[in-house]
This record gives sequence, structure tokens and C-alpha cells, in this order.
Amino acid sequence: MASHPQNSLTVRQEGDGVRATTTRLNFLFPRSEAHAILDTYNRLISQAEGHFAPRWRSHPGVNIGPAGFHDIIQEVTLHWMYFRVINHLPIRIDQSDWDHPQTRRIIRAGVKRDPSLGSDADTPLCAHLMGLSRAEYLDWCEADDAFLDMW
Repeated sequence: MASHPQNSLTVRQEGDGVRATTTRLNFLFPRSEAHAILDTYNRLISQAEGHFAPRWRSHPGVNIGPAGFHDIIQEVTLHWMYFRVINHLPIRIDQSDWDHPQTRRIIRAGVKRDPSLGSDADTPLCAHLMGLSRAEYLDWCEADDAFLDMW
């Protein structure tokens, strides 16, 4: 598995909620306990890493580094935890969540945040991380951009 930056997540109790922060992210989990959020995060970040790390490692082209990869899987994990907590759903990440447009948006944004990649490198990397062909990825981007432009 990829090496995780140590202490990259801070979790603290705030009244009846839990605040989870990273250098970029800030989530407030209502009606939660800090130990439960941290235990769940540790379990789910391992699942995210297990899902995405083989794709990340096997990408033949220009790639993001370990910190960039960790930022992406951390955001995916915290996003789905938060979504499930605020919607009163069991906290888990299913296969459909890995393939969900929101996960793809997080991957796309995370790859684009890496200044060492150019636009020629980010398309094949994003496609590979998402498990799509280049053409499928570009079609998805076009459709997703059109969808987001409606709002």
C-alpha cells in the first residue's frame, strides 16, 4: 500500500459533532463520536487505497506522487463518510461509490492540482485511475461539464 503522510487527519469532538480536518479539507460530522469517526476513517481509507493503489501504481505514464495520491483517496473517503452521516445511512463505501461521478470529480480535481502534470499527462492518468479508456474519460468529462454547467 502507499505510504500515508503521518497525522494528515485531525479529528476532534465539537459538542455532539466531530470535526475532521486536513490541510485542505474540513468536515463536521453531526451527532458523532470522535473515536467512531476515526476508526471508520481508518477502515475506509484502507479500502480506498486497496481500490485505487493498483491503478495508481500501474499507470505507465507521468504520475502523481504519494502525497497527491493520498490527498485524492482521503478526500474520496471523507466525502462518502460525510454523505452517509448527514443522510443517516450506514457508513461504508460501495463499489458504486468508487464509480460515482462525485468520486470521479474528486480524482479529476486532485490530479489537476498537481503542478508537475500538464494537460497532456492528466487525461491518461485520470482515465487510468477511474478505470476508463481515454475516450470514455473524455466522453465522461464532456457530459459532466455539461451537467455542471446547468447549475
